[in-house]
Amino acid sequence: MAKEFWDKVRGDIQKGYKDSLSFLKSKSEEVAEESKKKYKIYEHKHKAHKQISELGATVYEIVNSGGSVDSSKKVKDTVEKIRKIEEQIGQLEAQARKKPAKPAKPTKKKAVTKKKAAARKKAPAKKKTAPK
Repeated sequence: MAKEFWDKVRGDIQKGYKDSLSFLKSKSEEVAEESKKKYKIYEHKHKAHKQISELGATVYEIVNSGGSVDSSKKVKDTVEKIRKIEEQIGQLEAQARKKPAKPAKPTKKKAVTKKKAAARKKAPAKKKTAPK
């Protein structure tokens, strides 16, 4: 009898260990995917920042040389690059906000014992009385 007990305990421990490992594996994969998405967003924001810096330098050069910023092809191209990067950032952020649907976990209902059910039926409703 003692051997059966310890075999059951060992089996329960092994099952718990395997369940824990599979849970940790799935969670670590989720965290890794989330980190990859955040890093992509960071990279695109960094690219946009570099393009904005380049745009500022280009505008400064044009203004110093007495040219017109409105007619500069280089300025228009840089602005277009920035817009494309910002659009990509918006798409990546929208994807990051969408979380994959998780399978619903079954909820456990609390068992109501016969004693508790009978006590609920027999217990009179409490009346609220005003303080005297």
